[in-house]
Formats: sequence, C-alpha cells, structure tokens
Amino acid sequence: TDHLRNYMIGYMEQLQRRARAETVYAQCGFTEDYTEFVLPDRVVTASEVKAIGANNTLRAALPKWKAPAGTLEGWKQAVAYFNRPGREVMQAAMLIGFASPLYHMIGIAGGGQFNVFGRAGTGKSLGLRAACSVWSAPDSTWVVLRDNDSMSPGDTPKSFYNTLGKLRHIMAAFDECSCLSQRLIGDMQYQLTNGKGRSRLGQDGEAREGHNDFQLLLNTTSNDSLHAKFQIDNDVAHAQAVRLFEVKLEHAIPQEEGAMVAELLRENNGHAAVPFLQYVLRDVRGIGDRLRNWVAHYDKQLNRTGHDRFSSSYSATLTLVLEIALELGLVEYDLNAFVMWNLREIRRMQATINDGTTTAEFILDEFMRTHMANTLIVDNNAGNTIVRRENMPSHALRVRVDLYDKKVYIDQGYLRNWFAERGVAVDEQRSNLRAAGVLLNSGVKVSLGKGCRGVGTMQTRCWVLDMAHTAFSFSEDAGGDSNVVPMKRA
Repeated sequence: TDHLRNYMIGYMEQLQRRARAETVYAQCGFTEDYTEFVLPDRVVTASEVKAIGANNTLRAALPKWKAPAGTLEGWKQAVAYFNRPGREVMQAAMLIGFASPLYHMIGIAGGGQFNVFGRAGTGKSLGLRAACSVWSAPDSTWVVLRDNDSMSPGDTPKSFYNTLGKLRHIMAAFDECSCLSQRLIGDMQYQLTNGKGRSRLGQDGEAREGHNDFQLLLNTTSNDSLHAKFQIDNDVAHAQAVRLFEVKLEHAIPQEEGAMVAELLRENNGHAAVPFLQYVLRDVRGIGDRLRNWVAHYDKQLNRTGHDRFSSSYSATLTLVLEIALELGLVEYDLNAFVMWNLREIRRMQATINDGTTTAEFILDEFMRTHMANTLIVDNNAGNTIVRRENMPSHALRVRVDLYDKKVYIDQGYLRNWFAERGVAVDEQRSNLRAAGVLLNSGVKVSLGKGCRGVGTMQTRCWVLDMAHTAFSFSEDAGGDSNVVPMKRA
C-alpha cells in the first residue's frame, strides 16, 4: 500500500512538472497592466498569440464564440461593401467592433451605446454582424435583455449584465432594442455608463465585489429613435440622452447585396482583432494620446465642454480606430469624409437633444445628407466642365453643386414636396434661409445636368444657394472628394 501511494505521489509530481500552469481568466479584455488582451480562446500580446484551454467561465457566458473562420482577405472583401459615399452609418457600425476596447482609455469610467435606427428591412443588423465578425462569428457577442413590462423574450437583467461583465472590453450587440420600454432603456443607459450591473449583496450586507464590471460599447439597432423615446423633458432624461450616440440609416442596403455581405461574414471572421490588438498593445500610452487629440479636435469644431462631450468621445474613438484600420490595410474608407459625417451627426443629435426644435439650416442639411445619390458635383477646368470623382448620380438628379462658382442648385418642386412630407412650412423656411443669406434666389431655370455627358436634363426651376456661406462646411481640405456638400450649424 505504501509503495502504491508513493508511486502515485511521484507520478502526480511528474505530471505537475510537465504540465504548463494555466491561468483561468474571469473576464475578456485588457489585463490590468495592459500587456495582454484576453479572448475566450486566446491571449493576445504585442508579439504573439497564446492559446488557452477550455475556460468554462467565459465559454459558458459566450456560447456562440467560435474560432476564426475563412481568411482575413475574405473579411476585408465583405466590409469593403461599405466603402462608398453614403455608407458612413454602416462604416461606423462596423468600426464600433474595434472602438469598444479603446473607448474607456479617454477616461470614461463605464461604457456607452451606439444605436442605428431606421425602418425595418433596411439592413441595420448587417452593421452588427460586421462588428461582431471583427472578433468571431457574426452573432458571437449578441445579447438580448428581457422586458417584463412587454413580455419580450431575452435574458434577465442579471444574466444580461453578467454577459457584459464577461466581455468587459469587447463590444456587445443588441438587435432591435426599441421593443424595450422607456424605463428599461433608461435603466440600461444608467448601467452602461456606470459600467456594472446591479450589485449583489454579500452576507455582511455590503455590495459584493465580483468580476462583472465592464467598459464596453453596446452596439444596437432599433426601428424607432431612442432619443425620441426618452421624451427629453427633464434633467434625468437629458443626461441619459447625451450618453447615447444615435444615427439614422436613411437608405436601405439592397437585399441581394446585404445577403452577399452576410454570407461573406459568415464564412470569414475572427481575423481582424489580432493585428488591431497587437498594434494597440505595442503603444498603449501613444493610443491614449491620439484619442485625446481627436477628442480635442471634435471639441474645438463643436465648441464642446463638460457633460456635452460624450458624443465627441464616441467620434474620437471611431475616428482613431479607422486611422489604425487604414494603417493596417484592413479597410479603405475615406477618413476625411468620415470626420465630416461625425461632425454632422453630432450637430444633428445636439439639435434633437437640446430642445427638439429644427432650424432652416438643419432641415436643409438633412436634405443634402439624404440625397447624395441624387447629387452631381462638377468642377470647371479651363472652361471644360468635369465631374468630381466620377460623381454621376445613381438616382434621379435633384441637386447640382458647382465648385467653380460656389453655387448649389436644388430642384424647387422636388424640395417643396420633400418639405411637405415632413410637415415643414416651405415659405417660412425659404424666408429664413434668405434672411440668413444662404438662399440667393428661387424659381431660377437651370439644367442640372448641363455640360456633363450622359446627364441630360430639361430645365428645372431651382433654389440657388451660396456655397461660400458659413452655413456650409464644405472645403477643399475636408470635403474636396466628398459626394455631397455638408453643412454646419451653430
């Protein structure tokens, strides 16, 4: 008996010497010293990727997490479908996947929410799938919160926030969250910005310290605006609203194209995270400095201070990760156009949050933003009219931008109908724009396609606007290659 016992002890000691000690990780994300980033199946350092054994804690919380599939080139082909003017919403939704681990480096204690809203069937969920595919399968980090008020399916709040705690820095995706009640959306905002779910009490009555804190971005979609759902009429609702970055998907992704992209993402995913993380881990301090520089840039452009700077933080993080993705060759998106899009969206959100009123310039900006496919931008070189960046309108021509004489021409009849559909008083808006010096004339007969081969149009009565006016933020530096002339509002 003694001989058998000594044999087993010696055998176990030998196994222990041979076996590599394995660390059990309670959460994904950066380690405390920012030298490693933990995934459910791997640990990424600045120079290597180390496989880890089956970690029951993380694997149980993230059952859809899969090993990388396909190739990085296949993934790049999928997200390249967003690389066109007017697809900045989809670019941002995908980039949230990269942005989530860096957002807290700005100095924000908790996390935040990025929401894309629009009518059903526009392809909003494709952005979520693209963001998840940065890390793993296109549905690898999807979560659903159950609303007992409306009996909606999903996880209990305890389970929901426990999953966010396991992800810690990795983005979570929630498709169609507008089914939640206003109360639950507000509560979710509170929990996200605090970076933790409801604390559990220990036997001594004190809040139990657990491994469920998180500093991530929740990437969501909804059919309706969540800002509108807050009914911003008090300080609490306003505080919740300013912490939500929300954009509208105006133009639907064609169904056939969306299906093709979704299939490419299903077959190719999980490859982009490693080169991105290694880039960050090689210079974490430098990444923080670059983040703060972008925050300062947006704050300066928007005259932001204090509690109103949340949207600047979102945009700064998105812009930096696009910069990094461009350096790594992961995407080929237009950085300048993306910055201009962020500025327009922040101004639009601010107008919505502050008082719900809409200025004439704001309405005109919305028209310009949503009619890129109907816009022709032309230049003039030695008397020859040329199209900027082969910008031939893909839909009926409604807007002409002449860079050489700094004029914008808009189809007057079409614009009046567009105003009417939104319940906007056309004559009042025209008077306001004329008083502001933006509108130079109306009822002027113009051939919108004049001088451009293949864009023949009859003469149309148009509004004529002054592109040199300060209401327009168009410039050769920031928007010279843009597909549409953006505007800015005070």
